Amino acid sequence: METANMLKVSIIVLIFKVEPYLRKCLDSIVSQTYKNLEIILSVSTNPNDACEQICDEFARLDSRIVLAKSKPAGISAARNLGMSFVSGHYVAFVDGDDWIEIDMIESLMKNSTEHNAQIAICGKYEEHLGYSRQSRSIGIQTMSTMEAFERLLYMEDYGMHIWDKLFSVSVIKGISFPQTKEAEDRYWIYQVMTNAHTLVYDPIPKYHFRVRRNSCSNNIINASISLDADEKMCDYVTGKYENLRAAAASFLFTSNYAVVYSNIQNRFWDAELPKDLFRNMKKSAGQILHDRKAAKAMLFKALLVIMSKQAFLAFVKWRTHKYRDIKSNYFD
Repeated sequence: METANMLKVSIIVLIFKVEPYLRKCLDSIVSQTYKNLEIILSVSTNPNDACEQICDEFARLDSRIVLAKSKPAGISAARNLGMSFVSGHYVAFVDGDDWIEIDMIESLMKNSTEHNAQIAICGKYEEHLGYSRQSRSIGIQTMSTMEAFERLLYMEDYGMHIWDKLFSVSVIKGISFPQTKEAEDRYWIYQVMTNAHTLVYDPIPKYHFRVRRNSCSNNIINASISLDADEKMCDYVTGKYENLRAAAASFLFTSNYAVVYSNIQNRFWDAELPKDLFRNMKKSAGQILHDRKAAKAMLFKALLVIMSKQAFLAFVKWRTHKYRDIKSNYFD
């Protein structure tokens, strides 16, 4: 790792209204076993919490920290501000309410260097209140761009998040986060992936993603916004790789299902299902039933959609009730 250690890694930390979690996040970053870091704290100032003061405190103690302060202007603006400070050879992203394993950067750099990969991906922990879930272990996978998109579309391992990935600056140059969009990482990541000729995925979990009920990524509106991004991504990918149309159909079916599930789970709908959502799912379902790579659970959902809207809705309601029962075992 001597050669890799000479290469600087810039870590952009997005910070807004995360005071209860921020110290744990920053402690996990400044304690990394990989020392050649530039730690860019993109903090949105807010007089109602102490995030700015905590960042100032850490900056006084660690010369690697760069403060990028701004008034609240959205996630994209904060990420783009952080990127404007980057001077490293590689870039990683951490959200201020999450934390990382002490050797995450070292592990990602090792995999990137050994496999000549422009994007290195690690496994993750989903940290729920009361329990934790982690990525399944499958061994290290080295992939071409098309293979990486196929795995993403079939949702086999990693997703469109940016916080479980290490990027060579060569693949992100000239690509900004769209300032008029939410779910900004989903619009950004597929453009960046196209610039990489090799990607490597190591399922060993290194990133702790905190699932919060009031987080930006955990609400009904965001599910619909993500669907728009997913549709654009699939158009983009299938335009480049015609043979990924079946994988794209599987991905879009899941995206539409997520909108339905989140609305029913939050009791926003009762028995109605918007016609456009069901029409989209039915269109994808027909392709899924002929896809040998589709998972059994996906085939079952697709068959329900083909059979009956009522049967599909009954299944989704059963799943949401089952989920609530599971949560009650932890929280009650």
